[in-house]
Amino acid sequence: MLPTLNLTPDEAQALLLAEGDRLASRLIQHFPVGLHNLERAHLVGRTVAVTLVEAFLPTAETITRRLAQPLSLYVSADTRGRPELLAVNRDGEALEHLPVDELLERALYVRGRLHPQVRAELVAALQAENERGASLALVRLFRLPQVLDATRHYLNRYAGR
Repeated sequence: MLPTLNLTPDEAQALLLAEGDRLASRLIQHFPVGLHNLERAHLVGRTVAVTLVEAFLPTAETITRRLAQPLSLYVSADTRGRPELLAVNRDGEALEHLPVDELLERALYVRGRLHPQVRAELVAALQAENERGASLALVRLFRLPQVLDATRHYLNRYAGR
């Protein structure tokens, strides 16, 4: 279950799923997705958004736990009603607001265009003949240097506090 701030777990999940749907809409614009693959495109977008956040939160907390000022991270809603990750210190002071769409943008895109390796794995996930093939493509996507470097960027920012 995702840690949340001022949201119920269901509300946080709904925000992340909506962010995944926005990602799916962008993917549909980039790829020739037929009507039969629209459902898979939304599944891929949602999976990427939710999985990236679910992996990022505990990693950031573990890294900052070793610092003099450990942080707790929560899923919250920003002023636009979109999901953000909120880093809070022990005193309850909000230190960092990271919009989930910013994390996705940095992980998947370079100057507004899908990173070529990211693109290849997303195409593989969308065109896979079965769910296993799609899942394997998404696992490869999360292991790409582009994605890992993006998360490392934010983790370093949190660790530098």
